[in-house]
Amino acid sequence: MKGALVLLMLVSKFLVAQTNSVEGNWLGAASKIDEQGDTIWHKYSLQLTQTGAKISGTATVWFGEHRATMACKGVQEKDGSFSIRETKILKQTKMPEYEFCLKTLIFGMDEARQTLVGFWEGISRSGRCDPGYVLVRRQQE
Repeated sequence: MKGALVLLMLVSKFLVAQTNSVEGNWLGAASKIDEQGDTIWHKYSLQLTQTGAKISGTATVWFGEHRATMACKGVQEKDGSFSIRETKILKQTKMPEYEFCLKTLIFGMDEARQTLVGFWEGISRSGRCDPGYVLVRRQQE
């Protein structure tokens, strides 16, 4: 009986940890608030792996038919939130008057809806980027 109780405790701990993981594919949108105060949304996706609190993977943002894929790293904070930083552009479609931003994202997870919601700010070779929000939903495999 005591062994079954210990096993149950270990399994429930594992299930809780799995529930809070960001591992998987996420699809949604990232917004940008421009100088006029208008919010512009772009398709955005994350492909993440998580080992313990450490997160790694890629992020892709679309700007019309153009897109960029960035390497990203992050961590699950003690409060349950997630910090993810795009570290470098792996590939991109060049645009004459636009540069893709490397973003730092801070997320909270809505477990019931399997969504990540958060804020981002970033930088490009030209300087600071207009900040915005990100809303992505876990995709079923």
